[in-house]
Amino acid sequence: MEKTFLIFINQTRNINLNQYQSQFEEILEKILKPLKLANNLEISVTFVTKSAIKKINLEHLGKNITTDVLSFKSEIPLRSSKVLADIFICPPKAKINAQKAAISEKREILQLFIHALMHISDLDHEKPQMKEKWDLIFKKLTNIIEEK
Repeated sequence: MEKTFLIFINQTRNINLNQYQSQFEEILEKILKPLKLANNLEISVTFVTKSAIKKINLEHLGKNITTDVLSFKSEIPLRSSKVLADIFICPPKAKINAQKAAISEKREILQLFIHALMHISDLDHEKPQMKEKWDLIFKKLTNIIEEK
């Protein structure tokens, strides 16, 4: 049986990525089946600054705005993985979101990870016909978060 690989990269200064790694792995394990994702994924999770995520957003999506999370999926196999994906999370933007939602910054970052995985599984909240389904699935999946 092939294994899912999570690769962690921290390009920020004030966030300790180590505090999230085990929870990202637990979340991924719990939601592979509900999202119909293969067991043989290779996903990089990169924490980036606001300026970096804005640049990535502009270069890849043509949007000149700072966002909280971006995810990109490729079907090109590497090490026999069926799905390759890159997730970029912006902790400073997550902190702002958390304050607005009255939740912890950690919970917001974990929710952004789930959000990105939903995009990798081809769900899209920006399509009006999928918005209701997205909201239901997102609520169900974020209920599994256990902050440590």
